Amino acid sequence: MPHRTPNIITTRAALEQLCHELADAPTIAIDTEFVAEHSYRPQLCIAQVASQHRTAVIDAIAIGDVTPLWELLARPG
Repeated sequence: MPHRTPNIITTRAALEQLCHELADAPTIAIDTEFVAEHSYRPQLCIAQVASQHRTAVIDAIAIGDVTPLWELLARPG
């Protein structure tokens, strides 16, 4: 697989566009990073996402609500 520089996703619109582009990918890899200091529940900080044609780092703290990502991952198939 060729090396690709990941896109940094920091807005809801960019996240929605990324999820739209990933919707038909046969496989998606995801790595998440959480912070749990000063909280009883961990908070998602970043998610690194890759498909055959796209790589991205999602700044969940900057975006706030990453529901489009969870909806993409929960889709059947």
